Amino acid sequence: MSFTIKDVSDKLNLSTHTIRYYEKEGVIPKVKRNDNGVREYTTTDIQWLELVCCLKETGMPLKNIKQIVRLSLVTNTEDTLEERLEILTNHKNKVLEHMKSTEKNLMKINKKIDYYKGNVNCKEGKIQ
Repeated sequence: MSFTIKDVSDKLNLSTHTIRYYEKEGVIPKVKRNDNGVREYTTTDIQWLELVCCLKETGMPLKNIKQIVRLSLVTNTEDTLEERLEILTNHKNKVLEHMKSTEKNLMKINKKIDYYKGNVNCKEGKIQ
């Protein structure tokens, strides 16, 4: 089964421009085209895009995503498994650190909200 770029765009909530950009820049593997030159996306292509979106949304730079793609497309992928694992493990650790920091900041925000709810008459302009 194949999908049009519009199908993929709707499914992943990505603009067609972004999808084309990712392909042009090597962020995803090259997509097959039909005899008329129209891209035909497969389920595997969509899975690649989902992974790219996940990594991008969690802060991985495009150069690292490209590296994973490049390493995944070599003839013998077992030769690059350790390197790909290291890239993803390092990224996971960064995501966990960011989550920890975000949780800490959320706790501060919640404390301030609780304080304001209990002290509705606090003076304007003064941070309490």
